[in-house]
Amino acid sequence: MDRDRKDKALSLAIMAVVVLLYFAFRSSLLYRDMFLDRFAHMAVNISLLLQLLVLVTAVGMFFINAYGYTIFKESRNLLISLAIFLYIITVVIGLVVTVNEHIYITDLDKQSAREMILLLNITILSILLIKLFVIRQDYFPKLPLRMLPLLFGGVLVVVLVVYSRFYLGSGFSEHLGLILLYLLIFATVIGYGYKYLIDGDLITKNILFVVIIHALSLSATADLQDFYCNTVSLTFRVISLFLLLNVFYRQLFTSYLQEVEELNRQREIYTQSLKEVVEEKTQDLLEYNRILEGEIDSAKRLQQSLLPPGEVVFSGASFVSRNIPCERLSGDFYDIYAIDKNKVGMYILDVSGHGINAALMNIYSYQYIRSTSPLVKRFLGDKPHKNLAYLYEEFNKMNFPDEMHIVMLIASYDMSIGTLTYSSGGLNTRPLLVRSNGEIRYLNTESGFPITKLGDFYTPRYKSVHVQLFKGDRILFYTDGLLDERQGIDLRVEDLELILLSTLNQPLSAVDQAICAHISSRKEPLIDDISYFLMQVT
Repeated sequence: MDRDRKDKALSLAIMAVVVLLYFAFRSSLLYRDMFLDRFAHMAVNISLLLQLLVLVTAVGMFFINAYGYTIFKESRNLLISLAIFLYIITVVIGLVVTVNEHIYITDLDKQSAREMILLLNITILSILLIKLFVIRQDYFPKLPLRMLPLLFGGVLVVVLVVYSRFYLGSGFSEHLGLILLYLLIFATVIGYGYKYLIDGDLITKNILFVVIIHALSLSATADLQDFYCNTVSLTFRVISLFLLLNVFYRQLFTSYLQEVEELNRQREIYTQSLKEVVEEKTQDLLEYNRILEGEIDSAKRLQQSLLPPGEVVFSGASFVSRNIPCERLSGDFYDIYAIDKNKVGMYILDVSGHGINAALMNIYSYQYIRSTSPLVKRFLGDKPHKNLAYLYEEFNKMNFPDEMHIVMLIASYDMSIGTLTYSSGGLNTRPLLVRSNGEIRYLNTESGFPITKLGDFYTPRYKSVHVQLFKGDRILFYTDGLLDERQGIDLRVEDLELILLSTLNQPLSAVDQAICAHISSRKEPLIDDISYFLMQVT
């Protein structure tokens, strides 16, 4: 704190020394005579040069503050820009008057120029006091940038109106204006000096210095004939304005860097917070995924437990089956089960889609077909078409998605008479029958209609078909995934025929192994489920 006070006291002492130097130069007859002796013939040029330096410095400060306002939207930048804008006008008026003394360019006389400069100085000091006592730096106006020219132009128009109403042609008003000017100078010096002693702001200090220098050189502005005093005043003005320009420049880029650093700090905080949130959510997702994976595995085990064993043997028929899902849960399903001591029931189906929804639909179908309902049990034997019709009706009563559907084939085999009775529910493959003598034929599945949500518009009529089987006959039931070309499996229906014929005298497991060999030769993952089962009459 003591060091800060010493720095402030030193700055004020330097200002006082500069003021004393100003008075010393202005009052020195020696320097005056030397100046007039050597530079009297260049006095006008020197005066114009110094005024141009003042103008250039003021314009530089104006653009720095205006640019600062566009970045930070602080009202102090806006008010200082407005004050500098009016100051530039006073400098331009002084330049016009100086040039007009030697080259006629306008009707503006010295008295009018003096009155206009007086009014502009009053306005500038008023704006500086407003900035000091009314507006705080933490106030951010919402003034659009495109309105700034209108604001500056409006203030200038007000100044001109006041000048034309109260100053033009009135000496009494000029005296009142001078009194008001000196009162404002006094208030500005006291206010900015006190503020500088409190916070030590460099801009405040340099504004105070500029006001003091301009207040001391008011007489030079009023007496343009005294070239020496005018030159001294303009020189000190240039120095004070340049110092203020330097402070504005450093403050702008310091504030900009601070703003960037603050944004970077906030970004780092945000990034760190985001990382923590992402890490937390990632751990939550991993935990949820672990739980979901466990539930899917449980669902897979449940679904697999509903499938029949890989080999099923009855007194008059034997079966070999396989299910290969493209995902953990399959959309294909089949079942082989005993209806009574003479009849074996079987079905194969393909639900639209894959995954959990399809697996749930499989369980629904399983529970329905295996139902102990007397109505269902009545259809299990020799009426598969009744089973499909009832399933279609019940399916449309459920609140399943409209796009979900099932294609299937349901059949029963009466081992006592060797008759296979089947009905198609839109199965898009044809089961392949190979007689013991090598004859090949396909079961007809073209008349079936899928199990869909179209019960309000259409009621299909299913029919059962009977096929007489003999000992050694084999039938391959399969879903469309087995022959889907997109699967990358080198297997066509002709290949299935060849496999069945070449293994006719071998056990069913040989047929299964041959088909699996083709499936294993693929290079890409499956895009559809594969299910099939083989039946042989024994």
